[in-house]
Amino acid sequence: MATTSLRCTSIGFNAVVSACEKLVEWSNCFALLGRMATSLVDLQEVTCNAAMGACQKALAWRRCVGALRHMRGLALEFTEISCNVAMKSCEGGSWRPDVCNGAL
Repeated sequence: MATTSLRCTSIGFNAVVSACEKLVEWSNCFALLGRMATSLVDLQEVTCNAAMGACQKALAWRRCVGALRHMRGLALEFTEISCNVAMKSCEGGSWRPDVCNGAL
């Protein structure tokens, strides 16, 4: 019997990261972002936003701000959603303004 190899596209990764966001599985979101890089799949703003959303829901504001910095490093444009999620994540935690310096 022949085997078939499937290559996951950015759409597939986006769907899985979005599902992880709904389950507040932020660590799995970041594992998937890393897998996207090694699979040579283009990282998109929507994928980062979903990962940031999982961080926000888990009160992992440092990870959320880190994702925003990562987007900047990859020259991805911040969307209104990116900025809103980052700001909302800082509301629920014991964030410090100096940690957020340079993220925006």
